[in-house]
Amino acid sequence: MVRALATTIGFGIGLAAAPACKPVTWQCRHDYECTIEDVQPGVCEPDGWCSFTNTRCPSGRWYGDLAGDGLARTCVAETPGSSSGGSSSGGSSSSSSSSSSSSSS
Repeated sequence: MVRALATTIGFGIGLAAAPACKPVTWQCRHDYECTIEDVQPGVCEPDGWCSFTNTRCPSGRWYGDLAGDGLARTCVAETPGSSSGGSSSGGSSSSSSSSSSSSSS
């Protein structure tokens, strides 16, 4: 009886905690996979990470919170032939990109 109760409680705690778990990173294949809270559309960059509009960046875009490779919240490099040479820090963001989600971002 005690074992069944402990198993039930443990299972209930596991189910309650599951929605709080988020992926550490989110890779995309298509633009429609990149949104912030289903409102702000993003772009799936060629490297597979979502980016979003940010006027502080020379390129006008920065990577969302769920971008990997250390790119989260950094500016997307400008296109070849432009004056910028790579990613740069862009400040903080309240965005969250999600798995349909990323964002923040």
